[in-house]
Formats: sequence, C-alpha cells, structure tokens
Amino acid sequence: AQQGESTNGGGGARDEARFIGGTADLSMEFGGANFFISASHYYIDAANSTPTLGVINFTGIVAQFGIYVAPKWEVFVRGEYGQFDGSGGSTLDFPDLNLVTTGFNYYLEGHDLKWTTDIGFGISDVSGAIWAADIAGYRGDNDEVAPQVVFRTQIQLLF
Repeated sequence: AQQGESTNGGGGARDEARFIGGTADLSMEFGGANFFISASHYYIDAANSTPTLGVINFTGIVAQFGIYVAPKWEVFVRGEYGQFDGSGGSTLDFPDLNLVTTGFNYYLEGHDLKWTTDIGFGISDVSGAIWAADIAGYRGDNDEVAPQVVFRTQIQLLF
C-alpha cells in the first residue's frame, strides 16, 4: 500500500493517489503432476488527480496444470484472466482478458537447463492499451479482432 504526495500546494481537495495491492499464490506437486494458481488485485484511487483517473480496480488470475509424460518431458496447460475497470470519474475501462496456453517442457539438465515451447490463444481481445506485452508475444488488437495466436519457444538456463 502507498499514498503519493499532494501536489495542490496545501489547499483544496485531496489530490494524492492511493494504491493498495496484493497477490496470493499456491503451488502443489504430486507424483509427476503439478498445479499452480495465482491471484492479484490492485486498487488505485486517483479520483481527484489532474487529469482525473478515478478509481481503478485491476484483477488477474493465472492457473496452470502440468504432468510428466516421460522422465524429461512435461506437458502443461495454463489459463489467464485479467479485468481492468475504472469508476469514480475514470474513463479507463478495458475488455476482460482471457488467454489459454498449452505447451511442453523438456528438461535437459533438470531444472537447471530446460527447453519450453508453447502456443497461446487470446480468446478475447488483447487491448493494446493495457494487455499487450511484447515480451509475452501478444500485440494490441485493433477493432476487436480476437482470437490471437502466439507461438513461443525458449531455452532457460539457471545458474
């Protein structure tokens, strides 16, 4: 949680932004399978700022299930949901984000060296203003052109 400093010179209405956020997650492993879920929520109150941003609520949820199909091969499926809503004078309101990803991990040297490949599907629009992320491969959609498909492959080295 944090609160910004006032910029109005000591008089008038409150103009500092207030921010509260939190994340909770759970990870479980059992006999060659694993499960992960994470939920985050952020509340930003900038209702009296200039320009008026209003009150913003951001919620995100990620859930993933994986299972080993061979000693070094793991397949997984992941779902992601995001909601960004503005109120209290805010004009910020974006469509909800819904993504589904499936892929595999190949462990060359345990978790120290692995190869991951996946394909993700943007079930809903990926609004460029808030949901697009070059690092994840998703580009901002224009004029509601869902679905979007992303193919990724990478090698990860832990040292």
